[in-house]
Amino acid sequence: MSKSKDKDSSAVKQNQVVYKGFDTIDVSFQGVFSIEILELLKQAQDTARANKEPELLNINGLCGHVGQGAIKHYQYLFDTGELGLRWFIKNSSNSNDWNIRVSVGSATLAAYGYHKSKSLIFEQMRVMGVKFLCESIARVDHAVDYLLPDFKLCLENFVARSNPTRSTQFPFPVTVKQRLHVETVMIGKNPGKVVIVYDKTAEIISSRKAYWYDIWGIDQDKLNKVWRIELRAHKKYLKET
Repeated sequence: MSKSKDKDSSAVKQNQVVYKGFDTIDVSFQGVFSIEILELLKQAQDTARANKEPELLNINGLCGHVGQGAIKHYQYLFDTGELGLRWFIKNSSNSNDWNIRVSVGSATLAAYGYHKSKSLIFEQMRVMGVKFLCESIARVDHAVDYLLPDFKLCLENFVARSNPTRSTQFPFPVTVKQRLHVETVMIGKNPGKVVIVYDKTAEIISSRKAYWYDIWGIDQDKLNKVWRIELRAHKKYLKET
């Protein structure tokens, strides 16, 4: 192959990457909200349950919505918006407990990047008067998006046993999901490490996240297809490895 063709091929491969960066970061904190703010959260949650929709709450100038129900081990969910953070809060005043978990979503990380998103966590904590002792990263996702109009997802190209619906020991459990035209291959599981390949274009259409076209710099009206490779590191993997 000539050098010119080699350069052209390399350029095409580079241009196929339309986004790369952190996609989700979850952090737990050993600390507490004040009793006054916990009471505000309870009142907002009661209203949300009565109205059957999230209730808007202003905490010292920081606005967000409080959900109707508890989330796993947390009594309250305080969501500060698409470009904000999701706060999971226990109804506890014991500062030695891990009462707080914050999730930084893909839109926030794509808009602000890692460092500004990290600063946003501590800025919102300051505004809400949160006191904490230490932190622990619970999950980190990193994604790379490829513009591949003609790509077809093929399970046979993955190093895994042939039956995708059953758990395997080598190399990790594997599942395949097909819903709303979203095709996914996932290898691994929580709380370890996970690799996922899926049709990101179909996913943003079904979830109505059209802002991703601007992030990619792609014309929404054209029949473009973006595939994502997502690497997830959960708590056990982060702690032990």
